[in-house]
Amino acid sequence: MTLSGPHGIFVDGNFRLYVADCNNNRIQRFDSGSLNGTTIVKNGSSTTVSLDQPTGIVLDADGNLFIADRGGNRIVRFEYNGTLLCIIGCTVNTILKYPETMSFDSNGNIYVTGRENKGIQKFALATNSCNTPSITTILQSSTVPTNIQTTITNQSYHSTEIMQSSLFVTTIQVTAPTLLFIAPTCSNQTYIGIHCNISATPCDLSNLCQNNATCQNINTTYRCNCLLGFNGTECQFDQRPCQPNRCWNNGTCNKLTNETFNCTCASKWAGIYCERMINYCENVSCKNEGICRPLLGDYRCECLDENYSGRHCEISSESILVHKIVSKLFAVIAILAIAIVIACVIIMDILKYCFNIDPVRNYKPKSVQKKKRQRPEIIRHIYKNARSIV
Repeated sequence: MTLSGPHGIFVDGNFRLYVADCNNNRIQRFDSGSLNGTTIVKNGSSTTVSLDQPTGIVLDADGNLFIADRGGNRIVRFEYNGTLLCIIGCTVNTILKYPETMSFDSNGNIYVTGRENKGIQKFALATNSCNTPSITTILQSSTVPTNIQTTITNQSYHSTEIMQSSLFVTTIQVTAPTLLFIAPTCSNQTYIGIHCNISATPCDLSNLCQNNATCQNINTTYRCNCLLGFNGTECQFDQRPCQPNRCWNNGTCNKLTNETFNCTCASKWAGIYCERMINYCENVSCKNEGICRPLLGDYRCECLDENYSGRHCEISSESILVHKIVSKLFAVIAILAIAIVIACVIIMDILKYCFNIDPVRNYKPKSVQKKKRQRPEIIRHIYKNARSIV
């Protein structure tokens, strides 16, 4: 069954949501993170009291649920043990008229707003008191012109559930004895609460020990028994060698001793904490001046010249191949020409100086040949009238 005309809501300390499902005459509770509600109060929960269009809802510290029952003109209380009781508007139907919402103050007073009341009603809830219910006097007054008398009406109500109530339009004056709350004395000193059902030991009052430690009560104090690898008064310090996220990038932490560890890294990662990506370019050489770029688990050679391609830039384009072939041919021809010239010079020298054969003799000019055949002459120069040197 889905919600129909929901009105009031209340959220407790555990982030549980209470909803007054008005048209379905029930109270729904939604736990934190849940989209499915649980009916905790509905028609038939009690043999004497039934809900009729609930609109307002408040939960007190003892787990009691107070409900503004608009159709029944009353306030009912659903106790933690499953009992549904009427506390306001049970016998006198004129006290409440279609109550909509309500709230508590720090003194335990209940404030109720209603559709037909056109004001705010205040009630003092009698809880944990053995005194005879008091009589509350309500003073109502209206502002009128000075030449008309003001009508004052006094009304008194007796109730075992209501200690004080007041209905006002403009001004209100309430006289009532001061309410005192006396906490009950539990027979077992380790329990507290109105019903003596709340443990007062430190371990039960609060989750003091951290990291799954065991809390041990010692008189009025406590002690945390820490798991292996944790220390501190509340086991708040994690000294385990293999803490969560010790090894990065899905690495596995291996405990060697109580203080040392090592990380088994996943593929593609290395380092003490598996923090470093493996550099696959360390043993790779890209050809033709290509640049190696490390990747996650791989590498890539970036070719700087568009005429090269391939994983290592080893594939040349057709134009580069043609240029290489032409260059090699020119180089071979030049080398052969130089080698032939050098060989000719060497052979001619061997023939001339070793075998006295001059292969180019017939090609020399005749003047050169004649000059070589003439006998050598000695020329002596004589100077005339030379002055003697004393």
